[in-house]
Amino acid sequence: MNVVPATNAVIDGAPLLSWGSVPAASFYNAVVYDLGPNGTGTPELVWGLAFLSNQPTRLPGTVLLPSHHYEWRAVAQNTYGSAAASTRFTTSATHCPVDLDNSGLVDDADFQLFVGQYDALDCFDPAMPENCSGDFNLDTFVDDADFAIFVVAYDNLGCF
Repeated sequence: MNVVPATNAVIDGAPLLSWGSVPAASFYNAVVYDLGPNGTGTPELVWGLAFLSNQPTRLPGTVLLPSHHYEWRAVAQNTYGSAAASTRFTTSATHCPVDLDNSGLVDDADFQLFVGQYDALDCFDPAMPENCSGDFNLDTFVDDADFAIFVVAYDNLGCF
């Protein structure tokens, strides 16, 4: 079972996690562990979903810290057993999922990008950018809940 992102990838934003199908798998579980800034810390569970289909799932970028190492595991299961795969990735030093234009600041340019997505609302709307990056809580809508997350970073000009 192949997993994405690739081992030792450096990511920013909300990464799309995907895995290869396993014949006869009934469902998949996916979990992400924070291994700390040096990658040798005690694994701390920061995200997990159970009973997934064989479809990619987006990890909320808001659960990831800058310059941290993470391990994510996908497990395929059926009534006879399971198969697992894992990969490690690192977040960039400037990781800030609310910084929609990756400028290093959460400013008016990000607000303009957010407002466009807020107006489209539904992540499946053809007017929505492909990655629906303004959906910070991953409920498939860019709505008031996402605005509440955005406004805190906007007020501080950054995430941390």
